Parts: sequence; C-alpha cells; structure tokens
Amino acid sequence: MQGNLTRDRLPDVIQSLGRGRENGILQLARDDVSKRIYFGRGSMVFARSTLHSDRLGEMLVRKGELSRSNLALASNKMRARRARLGATLVSLGLMSPHQLQTRLAEQVQGIIYSLFTWSDGEYRFQPESGALEPDVPLDLPTVPIILEGTRRMEHAVVRSALGDVGRVVSYTKDPRVITHYANLTPQEGFVLSRVDGASSLSDIVSISPLAEVETLRCLYGLLASGFLEIGSKSREVAPSENRRKDPIEIFHRPVATTPAKPKRVDGPSATNEDLRTQEDIEAKHRSISSGTYFDWLELRRTAETKEVKKAFAVMVMKYHPDRHRPTVVEAVGSKLETILTKVTQAHETLCDPQARRRYENSMRSEAPKGDVDAKSATPPKLAPKPPTPSEDMAERYYREAKRFFAQKDYHEVVKLMEEAVRIDPSKVRYQCLLAQSLSHNPKWRKNAEECFKTALGLDPFDTECLVGLAELYEAVGLTRRAQSLYAEAVEIDPGNAISRMKLGALES
Repeated sequence: MQGNLTRDRLPDVIQSLGRGRENGILQLARDDVSKRIYFGRGSMVFARSTLHSDRLGEMLVRKGELSRSNLALASNKMRARRARLGATLVSLGLMSPHQLQTRLAEQVQGIIYSLFTWSDGEYRFQPESGALEPDVPLDLPTVPIILEGTRRMEHAVVRSALGDVGRVVSYTKDPRVITHYANLTPQEGFVLSRVDGASSLSDIVSISPLAEVETLRCLYGLLASGFLEIGSKSREVAPSENRRKDPIEIFHRPVATTPAKPKRVDGPSATNEDLRTQEDIEAKHRSISSGTYFDWLELRRTAETKEVKKAFAVMVMKYHPDRHRPTVVEAVGSKLETILTKVTQAHETLCDPQARRRYENSMRSEAPKGDVDAKSATPPKLAPKPPTPSEDMAERYYREAKRFFAQKDYHEVVKLMEEAVRIDPSKVRYQCLLAQSLSHNPKWRKNAEECFKTALGLDPFDTECLVGLAELYEAVGLTRRAQSLYAEAVEIDPGNAISRMKLGALES
C-alpha cells in the first residue's frame, strides 16, 4: 500500500490498517521530514520521527521533567551502553517505569497527531510478519487516535475530505467500533444521534444547533473513525431482507444446526488458561444461538437501562478480541465477533425505550408458540420477601436522609445514614449516600473514601459511587486517581454527562 496524502487522507489509511488488523510500518515523508507508525494486529504500538523536537528527551525537557544536564548525562550513558534513552533514564533513577510508560505513550501519540496536520506528502506501508518493537508495550487502538487526530485538522481540509455533503450516511454496526463510544465528545455524540440512515450530511448540518464548522468536523471524525458509513441503512441490526420475512422468527428462532467441532490451538504457545478461556467463549457462543436479548446480556427481564449498560460493558470487556491472546483469537476469533454483534444488538434495543417496548410486545405475542415462553425459559419467580421491621426502618431513614441531602443538611444525613448502614450494610445506595454526605466535610473525607470503597465492593459498576469517589480524590489533589475513576464511569455508562465532562476537564 502506498500513495499520496493529497489524494488519500491519513485517517482513511489508518482506518484501513486497523480494520485489516495489519502488522507492519507505515512510513510517511514530506520535504526532509520522515515519520513512522508501527502497527501490531491493527493497533499502533510505536512511532518514530526524524524531527529533533519529537524525541523523548526533548519532550521531557519541554515539560520540565528533565533538565538539560540530566538529558546530556543520560544520552552519554545510553550511547556507552547502546541502550534506549527510556531504559537509561529508569536505570539512573531519573524516572520510574510507570512514568516512562506514560511519557512514551504521550510521545508516540504526539508524533501520530502531528501527521494529521499534513495536507500533502508520500506514504508507504511495509507489512511485517514478526512482532514490532517488542520492548515497547504500547497498544493504541485506531478509533480513538483517529477521532482525536481529526479534531486537530484544519477546517478546509475537513471540508474537502467530506466531499459531496448530499450523500446519505448511516451508523455502523461493527462492535469493534461501537466499543469506543466513550471516546466521543458530547458534540460528536449529539451529531451521531441525529443520524437515522436516511438523512444526508447536509440534512444533519441543517438540523444541528452546533456551528456548521463544528458539525462538519464531527461528521468527518465519525466517518473517518468508522462510526458512520456512506449509504442509507435502517437502524435495525438484523439484515433488512431477513427482517421483511419474519422479524420475530429471526430474533428468537433457535438455530437447528449441528455444531462444528471447535478449532483448538494446542501448540506450545497455548496455555491451560487459553484453553479455559476458549471453552468459556465457545459456551457463550452456543448460548446466544437461542434465547432472548436479556439472556444474551445475562439479565433479568425487569432490568433497568442502567443495568443493561453495565451488562453490555461487562460483555465487551470479557469478549472483545483485543482482550485476548493471539492464540485464543486465532482459534475462536469469529465467535468473539458474533458474540459482540449479538450483545450489541441486545444493548441497542433494550436501551431504546420504544424499541424495547416493541421487542417485549413481540416476546409476549410469540410466547404461545413456545419460542419465547417465559414459563419454560425461566424458573418461576418467587414472591418478594417482605422487609423486616428493622429493614423497613432503615428504608425510612434513607428516605428522610434524601430530603435533608436536598437541603444540604449533611450533618443530619450522616446521622440517619449511619444508622441505616448499621441496620443493613448490604445496600449500595445507603453506603453511597453516607459517603456523599461525609465527603462534604474535609475532616470526614477518610471515612467517605471507606464508604465509597465499601459500596463499590458491593457493586463495582455503580457509576454514582465511581463519580463520587473521583470527585473526592479530585478535591484533595489526587487527579490521576480521579481521572482513572471518571474514565471507568464513562466506559460503563457513556451517556453519563457528569463523568464525561469531569474527565474532559482533567484530560485538558
């Protein structure tokens, strides 16, 4: 693959390499400057530049993290030992391994982002069969990089790259792209929500309250990263031809096929853990050949939208190909893709109130046929156990405490919730409200942290607790911890506006 950046835009080149899960080196040159991006299985693992200002040592000096004298000392040691600068800085005690990893990632991303400002130049991709830069364990997925890179491009280049704005766009169903929703800005998320598979680029610009420049940039970023595709498409996940035949049958009919013998990788590179992981993936793949969307996400049918989003996040973290070793992906990669497609389909439907209502109605209408018979598919539900007098009292304390919390009378809230937690410490919302109230008093912050951690121990996917603990850490200056927790909350619930805003503020 080779060409000219005047004709072929860099985001398109990177997206193509990412989708093809390519291994190799993308070489780019303009005038007397040459830069390289190293790809491993479609992700960017390293980058190099001939520019002096792009070097790691120069970046550290600019950031004030390394003096010129220490850089000269490390450079002399590096040449004498024939080692890398990063390893030399660690050996001299000038940086910790964690600091080095963080700064290397910043350096690599800086080199890559700078290429998005190039409007001309030559490129050539050189495939490689072996591992690239094995001593630099970076893993930068293409989708977030393209999104950020397009935000740095000049408007004239963006407008030219978009081409005919009369073309209809639709959004992708590729689960490998959908898993990166958390990387969208609120503006990009809004523009994406305006896409219906029938409107053109110019239609979306006309209905967007954002400025035309900003809307066009968002559209280009979404197209370049793969969130949008050119061409009309229904929002339904199942193929339109099959949907016209029999929607209910397509969604719920068990597939009566003889399962193929699973392909196994039993060579020396496969570990016992790989085989166990493979068996779990195969079992999940078999389970989604029938059942309901709730079954696919392993949820009860009364699950709320928040629970659906949590379940989807768990599935993505567990079954995304990038989270498994190459030996596992080689054996069951197609099954992982199928699982992600299925759970994405379930997630999109169950998070859309109207689509969920239609789906549940179809389940009820199909129940007599036996395809989605609630009586046979799930065990009978037991009547809820009535609360004990003490549990009832704890709930009354909680309701009263919520009233005081709204009035910002945190002292009263603490008194009430300490009693509620004593009665029933298993309630996440009790622990969370107590922690939120304690965090408003600087003297009680340690206790607040313990309560937040207790609540997250009961439910690690509770975004309210994650945000509360992040805000506590941010208040005392522990910004790295806060940023990590905000990012976790966004990953679990991409629609959480507070966590997205807070994370964006810290990252900037």
